[in-house]
Amino acid sequence: MTSIDNVFDGSKLTPSEKYASTIFGKLLIKLRELGKLRLKGLMDAIIGSDMHDNVITLTVSDRNSFEMLRNKNDLETVNSVLDGIESGTTVSYKLEEKKTYNMFRFEQFLVETFGRIVTIIRP
Repeated sequence: MTSIDNVFDGSKLTPSEKYASTIFGKLLIKLRELGKLRLKGLMDAIIGSDMHDNVITLTVSDRNSFEMLRNKNDLETVNSVLDGIESGTTVSYKLEEKKTYNMFRFEQFLVETFGRIVTIIRP
């Protein structure tokens, strides 16, 4: 079995991000063991983690998941599980929505910017 240090070899994570990733992995395992599958499913929207002063900050990419994770019952559940993993640890969430684009608007932008020198070929 590989050590946790080998998992992160070559990554560009800071030590606090590595530690947070380890805690987050343990959190996911514990939520599954406890049968908190809805809450574990919401965690699929987590795109990053960091740890400072016993607070793990989880970055969420989806607004709906962000709002649902912040409700009182889910916060209490996650904080309780985290406390069992690492005493005194709590969670905070940060929203970082992914930028999306509309293909039609993008094509319009290209035509407006480059005029007749651009040819758009659709599959």
